[in-house]
Amino acid sequence: MVSRQSVIRFYLTAALLLAALASSAGAAVYTFAFGTPDANPTTHSATVAVYLHETSTDGTSPLTDDGGLYSFGLTASISSGPGMIGGITVSTAFDESNTPTPTYPSATAQVWSQQNLNFLLGPTPDAAGNVLLATVNLSQLTDDTTLKVSDYGPNSQTIDYAGAIIDPSDSATVLVAVPEPSTATFALIAGGLAALRRPRHRD
Repeated sequence: MVSRQSVIRFYLTAALLLAALASSAGAAVYTFAFGTPDANPTTHSATVAVYLHETSTDGTSPLTDDGGLYSFGLTASISSGPGMIGGITVSTAFDESNTPTPTYPSATAQVWSQQNLNFLLGPTPDAAGNVLLATVNLSQLTDDTTLKVSDYGPNSQTIDYAGAIIDPSDSATVLVAVPEPSTATFALIAGGLAALRRPRHRD
């Protein structure tokens, strides 16, 4: 038996999608943005947070006024370097994924997620204008690698609770630099070697 809540959510979702066909946010520009990559040279891995960034054109936040973000879609790919995508962790605000998980590691991966149990609890931009979408996990980072994020395409997936289509039209890239081992690490290694080579004194 289908619950009343499921029926209500179905019709609300349908209304959002129908409204999305005729709506678009005109008071802000939406782009993809990245957090600072967190690379681990020991495991040749890194994590990169991906955000939807809102740049207001009139000092307001249309996404906040519209009740927050309902769904999003993105494509992550490696545009240069040896790194691979080891997985994508979606923000906990979006608890239902409509995209099959690819076989990792992969040079390309897509995510399309929406709110289910979190319905009507759409996240809104923080003080910097960012909404966390997902975290891309990179592996096989034996050298610097460039990560690219673009729209899921060709249909609209990034939609707010007023039905406005806010898919970023431009892609974004970030260089994930592989850090060199620290000077302190070299000092410890050198000190250890020196201790091993130090001659022993006999009584």
